[in-house]
Amino acid sequence: METDVYDLHDYEQDLDNFAKRYDAWGQGEADTPELYPDRQHCDRVMPFFISEYGGIKWDPSHQEDSGAWGYGQQANSEEEFVTRYRGLTNTLLNNPKMFGFCYTQLYDVEQECNGIYDYHRRPKVDIAAIRAINTGCAAIEDEDRDTVAQPMAASAESDAHTTREAA
Repeated sequence: METDVYDLHDYEQDLDNFAKRYDAWGQGEADTPELYPDRQHCDRVMPFFISEYGGIKWDPSHQEDSGAWGYGQQANSEEEFVTRYRGLTNTLLNNPKMFGFCYTQLYDVEQECNGIYDYHRRPKVDIAAIRAINTGCAAIEDEDRDTVAQPMAASAESDAHTTREAA
């Protein structure tokens, strides 16, 4: 199938690995990331987005035996969830070739416990923090900016992707 838009699903939870995958490509130092080369291939420059990312498991009840799942290691606290969300999202916001992304998922469903809201549509994390991250300036919107997205004050626990300077 030929298309004029390229997208990926990427559930990588390690912030460094996620950043390595997209940073070099965003700076023109690597080919377009292809996680499923047997299913899709990008052989030219085209709009690129991540149609699913994240999937961070966070079960505030800590019921490990519930049968619910998410991608990667479960966040152990709301702060850990938000820090990981910030790191993943800022990697995408800071990429000048990325035109969009969609977190998976908004709500928990029967078997998945990786939503920002629980199954009953109650927030599991500070929604103001998520909004602040999501409203950071994207590199594609402002190529003249001199710093990367920093929509929330960096703390000692923040990952390096939130506070580093742009090249």
